[in-house]
Amino acid sequence: MNGKYLLVKNNRNEWELPGGRLEPNELPEETLEREIYEELNIKCKVQKLLILGFLRLFQIKLYLL
Repeated sequence: MNGKYLLVKNNRNEWELPGGRLEPNELPEETLEREIYEELNIKCKVQKLLILGFLRLFQIKLYLL
């Protein structure tokens, strides 16, 4: 990691980390690729996924990738 972070402006004109949810039967790598395209209009291919942590909330796992 190089100490840089990617932030996007949301529809409330606030800065936030890009993110999203897993679609049914979608792998985390596919979710990351889709979210980067949806939010940044950049096509990419995930080579290696680094999971920084996860949180279970109401029987749902939330990942920080």
